[in-house]
Amino acid sequence: MALRPTPARVASSGLFHRPLPRLWALVRGLVGPASFDRPPPAGTAGTCSLADYSASIDHLLRTSPIRSLLEGVRAFNHGGIDELARLCPMRGRRVLDIAASPYGFALERALWHGAAEYVGIGLGVEQPAAVRSARGVGRLCNMNAERLAFDDERFDLVLSLSAFEHIHDVPRALAEVRRVLRTGGSALISFEPIWTSSHGHHLHHFGPVAKRFPDWGHLLWTREEMRAKLAGVWPAGARLTLDEALHWVYDSDELNRIGVATHRQHFAGCGLLAEWVRPVVERRTDGDYVAHVAARTGLPAADLLTRGLTYFLHKGHVPLRRRARVWAKKCFGRHG
Repeated sequence: MALRPTPARVASSGLFHRPLPRLWALVRGLVGPASFDRPPPAGTAGTCSLADYSASIDHLLRTSPIRSLLEGVRAFNHGGIDELARLCPMRGRRVLDIAASPYGFALERALWHGAAEYVGIGLGVEQPAAVRSARGVGRLCNMNAERLAFDDERFDLVLSLSAFEHIHDVPRALAEVRRVLRTGGSALISFEPIWTSSHGHHLHHFGPVAKRFPDWGHLLWTREEMRAKLAGVWPAGARLTLDEALHWVYDSDELNRIGVATHRQHFAGCGLLAEWVRPVVERRTDGDYVAHVAARTGLPAADLLTRGLTYFLHKGHVPLRRRARVWAKKCFGRHG
């Protein structure tokens, strides 16, 4: 099954595990820096044990004013690692996580699965971390996915959750994934909501103000049309002013504004072999409105309703065991 982020929709879209410093700053501004900036306990040589690191995360969640949200983000990150480990046993392998959770939610889970090395990178990682388990070591570091500072064929596995709807140079980032992945290695990449989906504007990050914005409004309205239609109804106490929302939707670097068809082209030409591609499709009952949006934008309804994509990719070849499973699914409609 495709990765479906749960339980919180704001968590599912990657608020806490994508490389966006501005969003981290906004969240800190809502609840205060003291609730977030608590580094894990340091051990010898700047590292700490996995047990101590997980305990520090538990403490963070217990004392956070947005505990339920952070618990949802932690569960989502654990789910992504679990899915990758189900597809490719992680024990003894080197794992790269692109746009990793700055709070180490995926790091702790990868070491729990026995990874020999986990490296989580992202522009939102403000404080490096080093964690050691009985079987391996995990690190968090600040790095751009489009310019990975690693040797060729460095990693056995690559994971990315809710990042490729933000990365601007998707072909370059995919080329970097291919470069650092060893021959025979695998990558699991899942991302949503894509720009051409109903919530591709990502205003849901900022609370109830998103309800003032119609589905696909960012595709239907120009900047001035948005200003005119929302000026009279924009809440005075909203997390964003209307001008900030306009900038966010139409100008900010946080959104790549790449549609689903272009994403598919980028992945098809990336040089990695796709074992499977699974769209996250939005189910709606307002077919007339979807047809209206399709007519106004010139986009197929299928593209508009594709909220996200999950790719399972291999470098060099698809293992024989996996090719047999793909063949069985095509022939019998199930996994072999």
